[in-house]
This record gives sequence, C-alpha cells and structure tokens, in this order.
Amino acid sequence: MNNKIQIILTNDQLQALQLQTLLAVKQGIKQATADQSKPFLNLKDFTAWTGFTAPTIRKFVENGLPVADVNGQKLYGKEDYIKWLKSQEKVTEKA
Repeated sequence: MNNKIQIILTNDQLQALQLQTLLAVKQGIKQATADQSKPFLNLKDFTAWTGFTAPTIRKFVENGLPVADVNGQKLYGKEDYIKWLKSQEKVTEKA
C-alpha cells in the first residue's frame, strides 16, 4: 500500500520553515566548532561531550581520570580523557 501525506504550505510558511532550519543548522555548527576549540571543559560540557552522566564521570575520576582543579572548579581535559580511556582498554579472549 502506498500511503502518502501531502503537506501544503503557503510561501510565508515555507520561508519561515526554511529560516528555522537554517538557524538550527548554524547553531549546531557553531556549538560543534566551539566545543572543539576548548581543550578543557566543566562537568556539564564534559558530560555532553563524552555522552556519560555526571555520576559516571565522577566514578571515572575515582578510578584515575585526571581532573584539573582551578580555583575550586573542576575542569576535564579532552586529551587526558582520551589517554585515560585508552589506558583502560583490555584485550579479551574470544570464547
């Protein structure tokens, strides 16, 4: 069965949709490139960058993940994280 839905937009609606899409893409690019230029991140940004939750990051720190303490603020280094993560790799034998 070939079910299709047709959406008809006025020119104003189409232009508004195009503008919203363009703004969303630009914001995404801006955020992605801004994150790349920061070698150290606070916990909120670090969790977004790694995809892990704050409690998981805290466990990583307990297990040796380096963290910088600058005037009481903890900062997490991207390069240190990658090095630490690689140090945690283990070869497992296939059964």
